[in-house]
Amino acid sequence: MKIKKSQLRRIIREALQEAGKGWMDSHGICDTHNIDRYEAGGAFYRLEEFGYSLGLPPSHEINQKALDSALAAYPGEFTLDDYTCAVQVMRKR
Repeated sequence: MKIKKSQLRRIIREALQEAGKGWMDSHGICDTHNIDRYEAGGAFYRLEEFGYSLGLPPSHEINQKALDSALAAYPGEFTLDDYTCAVQVMRKR
């Protein structure tokens, strides 16, 4: 059986979803009011290390690569949902 790189990334992302901070509720909505700003800032700082930019849409290739790199470099610390919520918190500042 062959697995494409994109499928492997998706599998890894799903596996990492079980850990993390739990900032997103069961409906897929970030609870931005109850997220510690410093903790969200720490998650966002990790994204910035890999080139994430608030000036670009989240779906931009550069931001997607930054997400993938942050998930790979810091496994289990933050999930994709955590990073998504951290970006939302930082956009509201």
